[in-house]
Amino acid sequence: MIRLSQLTALLLAALIAVPARGADASIDRVEVGFGGRYKAGQWMPLAVTVQRDADSTRPLVLETVTADAEGSAVIQSLGSVETSGSHGIIRGVIQAGRLGSDLTLRIRDADGAILVERRLRAGSLPTAVPKGEKLWVMAGGLNEVSGEGVEPTLPVPAGVLAAPLSEPLPESDDAYTAADVLFARGDFAPQGQQAEAIRRWVAGGGHLVIALGRFTDTFRDGPLAEWTPIEVGETVQLRDLSQLEAFSGSDRRLPARARVRAARLGDSAEVLAYGADGPLIARSPYGFGIVTLFAIDLDDVPFSTWAGRPNLIRKAILRNEPTKAKGRRIIAPGVSDIATQLARSDDSFPNVERPTVGAALILLIVYAAVVGPLDYLLVHRVLKRPALTWITLPLLVAASGWWLHAAAANANGTTSRFNQTDILDIDATTGTVRGRTAVTLYTVESAVSDVVIAPTGVESSRQEESAPRVAWFTPPEATFGGTYREASGGLFRPEYALRSSAESASAEAVPQLVWASRRFVATWQRGDGADLVTSDLVTRGRGVLEGTITHTLDRPLLDYVVVFGDRIFVNPHESQWHPGEPIDLASAAFDRNDLDSYLRRRMTTRIEREAGESGAEFLVTDTAYDPLETDIGAILRMLTFHEATGGSAYTGLANDVLGSHDLTHLVDMGRAIVLGRLDAPASEVTVDAKSGGPFEPARKSTFVRLVLPVTLDESNVPITLPTFDGETAEAPTESDASPDPAVRPRRSSRP
Repeated sequence: MIRLSQLTALLLAALIAVPARGADASIDRVEVGFGGRYKAGQWMPLAVTVQRDADSTRPLVLETVTADAEGSAVIQSLGSVETSGSHGIIRGVIQAGRLGSDLTLRIRDADGAILVERRLRAGSLPTAVPKGEKLWVMAGGLNEVSGEGVEPTLPVPAGVLAAPLSEPLPESDDAYTAADVLFARGDFAPQGQQAEAIRRWVAGGGHLVIALGRFTDTFRDGPLAEWTPIEVGETVQLRDLSQLEAFSGSDRRLPARARVRAARLGDSAEVLAYGADGPLIARSPYGFGIVTLFAIDLDDVPFSTWAGRPNLIRKAILRNEPTKAKGRRIIAPGVSDIATQLARSDDSFPNVERPTVGAALILLIVYAAVVGPLDYLLVHRVLKRPALTWITLPLLVAASGWWLHAAAANANGTTSRFNQTDILDIDATTGTVRGRTAVTLYTVESAVSDVVIAPTGVESSRQEESAPRVAWFTPPEATFGGTYREASGGLFRPEYALRSSAESASAEAVPQLVWASRRFVATWQRGDGADLVTSDLVTRGRGVLEGTITHTLDRPLLDYVVVFGDRIFVNPHESQWHPGEPIDLASAAFDRNDLDSYLRRRMTTRIEREAGESGAEFLVTDTAYDPLETDIGAILRMLTFHEATGGSAYTGLANDVLGSHDLTHLVDMGRAIVLGRLDAPASEVTVDAKSGGPFEPARKSTFVRLVLPVTLDESNVPITLPTFDGETAEAPTESDASPDPAVRPRRSSRP
């Protein structure tokens, strides 16, 4: 009774020590994601309305607690925010927890004291976007207020969820990470840091779509027009809309109308639909992202009532249409995304052969089936003294346990290690440098450690660029340890914190069990990479690429290839490309091969005919893609050009999490891509073990991808060729040949 009373007193004291409501603050409202839409495990905007005493001026710090895929509590701080008056709104960006996890909010004062703590159960939070679904964020006038809240007004394709972008807009590009598309009208005019956040997001791989129409002049005077790569002229009056009907593929005609206001778009971009008065839909790369402009206003008549509008939007925005799977594929349970395959590769360590869950269960069944019968035979048949089972059975259990532990130690290694995989992307046109560093920790004993990731590849003095940010990472699967496995509660959860500064990002006090792995990914972006690579590439026809490329990285680029259009350029004689040394793609040193055949590892087999039969037959086969492949180079090559192979129709894998790292869309819009390796990391990773043994680096892999502009040379220079009768004739130049659609403005519906 005394012990029970003491325990009750301790519990009451704990409840009083952490109050649900502080003396001068309370949490009134919480807004997560975009109108409640967010993706599990990805960054999302968060806004918390705090009510406080009118005379209180103390700065507040918002701290959130979510759950990662392993059930650990993850602490994130949104920094110090001063509020004035009786209430204020604290805004920031946090990493969403695993599917079905709770969200705990803590308001602290400047001294660290908890003023208020509120836990939002998973059932009271909006549901995360389902696995495989796309998220389109609608801005400004594309939303309407109804009795159920703010709802988007434009139709979206199947497999896409629409969410409103509420005011005030986020001031961090990380807030848009989960958005696949940001859709706006021409009157969308963010200002200052809000506009800069959108620009950085697009440069980092986002997709901005703007419908102009009657808001053309407003757009031209706004901040987005300062950097969008497509020229926007004055407003024109369209008479012929038949090309939009043809592009949409719909058999429903547009309602008759005399004239429609539209923007005059420049045709230097990729033109998807071309009308009598110029481009109607155009898109162009910006950094690693895309800007798509509609010359028309999609929410104005006659388009607002047109039954073909959904098809028009789908074909113009979705980069890859779902295709039917073809050919033979290897099915790997638990691996449905390229991000999962990449995580499995990062989790591979030398001399570490951890058994799968299935193998462990089989071993457990064998153990139970052998130990008992073996003891029975020993005491009944050999010793013939059944009473000795009280001695023999514990000895057998202890001996088998010792053997299993020794076997496990031998299979799992004796050294704690970590793998590091860096992806460094450089866009020569905008100077954007994008970095991704993945760190996988593996420990042979229970440990607590700090992980610090500091980018070193590119220095930046521009304060407006995004600082590195670290996040936990697990495979986007619904299996054990996956992001989309429903969370389960627990009384005691280990916790760690995610921190970010201008120079580095860190995960502090990370707990790990013996023979377990944890993965963290740091992302960062700079804007000063224009001098890292220079080029003067020119194309004059399909598969023809001339000019030189020079890089100024601090080390040679290894095993590099150049991709343009449907061709890949490989130098089989020299695998190193030294800094300051130009390479000439028109030289005989480069072999030119079909990109699709290279990626699919296509093989041609000659079939010999029987004696007396003429001719020969050839069998062309593609090598089936292996989703269990752990070669990091092969995985990065497939990630870079996944859609070029046919996407999931060939690999059997989705690319939902790392879709912005697929550069196929840049190749389609006329960019040249260089893919190679560096023998030095792009980030400095420090693992400080607070408990447990030290961590040693096992593998450090750095991949560099250069995105280069290509100029289309349309000059008509005749080439003189001899004829059979000794005369000469003018042959068409390469520019007269069928141009590469990847580099020439595409006028798919030009009259």
